Amino acid sequence: MAFRRALGRGLSLHGLAPKVRQRRFMRTDLWQEKLQNRIEQHGADGSFNRRVRQEQGLQGADARKHGLLEQREATAEVRNLGQQRRWEEALAVFACVPEPDPLLRTAVMDACGKSGQLLHARRLFEEMPVKTVPAYNAFIALLGRMRRLREASALFAEMPDLRLEQSDITFTSLIDAHSMVSDAEGAAKVFSDMEARGLKASAITCGAVLAACGRAGDQARAAEFLSLMDRRQLQPGARHLSSVVLACVQNGDENGAQAAFAEFHRRGLRPTVITYTIMVKCLCSSDAMRKADALFAQMRAEGIFPDAFFYNALLGAAVRSHDWDRFEALLQEMDQSGLPRTRETDLRVREMEEARRNLQAS
Repeated sequence: MAFRRALGRGLSLHGLAPKVRQRRFMRTDLWQEKLQNRIEQHGADGSFNRRVRQEQGLQGADARKHGLLEQREATAEVRNLGQQRRWEEALAVFACVPEPDPLLRTAVMDACGKSGQLLHARRLFEEMPVKTVPAYNAFIALLGRMRRLREASALFAEMPDLRLEQSDITFTSLIDAHSMVSDAEGAAKVFSDMEARGLKASAITCGAVLAACGRAGDQARAAEFLSLMDRRQLQPGARHLSSVVLACVQNGDENGAQAAFAEFHRRGLRPTVITYTIMVKCLCSSDAMRKADALFAQMRAEGIFPDAFFYNALLGAAVRSHDWDRFEALLQEMDQSGLPRTRETDLRVREMEEARRNLQAS
């Protein structure tokens, strides 16, 4: 009956994954063939696995081992597809297993979550016969990415009533939810609750709090958590320091951003293109373009390649510096590099045109 319910929910080639029927996939062809064979030859009911085991002479422990291997194979495939944001194919694989275990159910829900498919992930979560801590972790993380902090907090709060013990991953997922809505104070409170529970914070957890500080522009708290990492000998990475830089940028503190940026080299870390993009956005003075070009040269010297977001930041610096020639040169360079123009690129073009009109009018 489990397989029939899966089909009834639309978790098959004919339901939530219509694209699977429209294009060919290299690694899921076998799973799709399995699904079609089950429907055509044996019907879409949960007794299929038992028939296969009987036909192969599998009984007792051997039968259980056969089913376990199938579950593991499917779970590994679904996780891999989830990492590649191929949620339709993950659903197709899931639909091939008549009696999915909690690990497989969690994996396919997480695959949908990584692609932002909240409706499908919610349905999978709600219909789980047994909800596990990893399932809650995955769904709380998804709600956080979708900026649904209230729902994420409600799920977090109901876990003790179900005798499910919140782990460090659960707390980190909730911190991420606060981060997505720029709630540094809330993220810090969840961090304190986690420590009061006796759970040890990792560099990942501290990074989630720092991300919240960066988005909120909370420079003081960002510096506090970076210092905490140093005291606990948790090695900060580029992501942690980028959040500190972002906190300064959000407040328009160019000097603070420069000091935070210098920490990369002091600590022997290599900035990322994201860090350089943040730094360029912080430049607001009349010589913003000159400083931006200096950062661009430094980035190239370090072997870091610019992306469209970085070019958009450079275009913004050109507008702030009223450097129209450089603006046009950057656009041409962007096009020649094969980088796509984004909505932000179009916005920068409109800003440049408006700035030129205002100068001419004055």
